[in-house]
Amino acid sequence: MKIIRLALALLSLIMTGCDALGAIAPPPAPTAAPTDTPIPAPTSTATPTLGPREHLDAVFCWPSPIDTGSFNLLRFFTDGTVLDAGVAPFADCAEAWNQMKQYLTIENTQTFNHGEYFLSGETIRFELAAARSNKIIGEVTGVYLGDKMILSKAGAENLEYTLVQP
Repeated sequence: MKIIRLALALLSLIMTGCDALGAIAPPPAPTAAPTDTPIPAPTSTATPTLGPREHLDAVFCWPSPIDTGSFNLLRFFTDGTVLDAGVAPFADCAEAWNQMKQYLTIENTQTFNHGEYFLSGETIRFELAAARSNKIIGEVTGVYLGDKMILSKAGAENLEYTLVQP
């Protein structure tokens, strides 16, 4: 009998404590249902107002620091076209260009990632479409310094491309 009284007293104490806690902190208000918020489509970075458009007839190369013998070639044409090709295995940028120059031509634009570049002064910008497509797959922005370019491409920043063929 003492155990039952003790249990009832303990239960009464717990219930009193719960009532006191309920008075101190009332239950929270119900959470409102989420609303549909449209997600805007990504937009390309605005090109700053620049001087007259300039053109290149050149090849720039970036050696991969991870994959030995792997290079990225950017071929610029005087009509504003740029081709982008990842190539391997080669000993250096000069060898990569010498072996690939017969393919990186204006006639083969659709064979490689491609786009139209905008160059004015030291500012260069272009979007790349996938090979055999016009679907934009990336944006490239950077600085043109004559014998090199410092580019931000596909989330990677400050990629230093060197001039291979003027």
